Amino acid sequence: MTASAPDRSVHLQGLEGAIRRHPFRAIGVGFLTGFVCGGGQRTRLGQGLVGLAARIAVRQAMATTLAEAFGNHEQRVGNRK
Repeated sequence: MTASAPDRSVHLQGLEGAIRRHPFRAIGVGFLTGFVCGGGQRTRLGQGLVGLAARIAVRQAMATTLAEAFGNHEQRVGNRK
């Protein structure tokens, strides 16, 4: 099943918008994809680098999630006063 030409242009515009909003994330995804597809993860050093990048990404995601959760909580509690 393939998408028609108008559907593809909509998807490409969405992808382009995501890249413009998050350029460093797009670079990171591109780098990681090339690294893994190129065989860089086969070495011990490569595995360590991928593991380090994964830990950093998870830590950042957790920090963002907690900050948003506590920010929303403070807004709800502040509305009660």
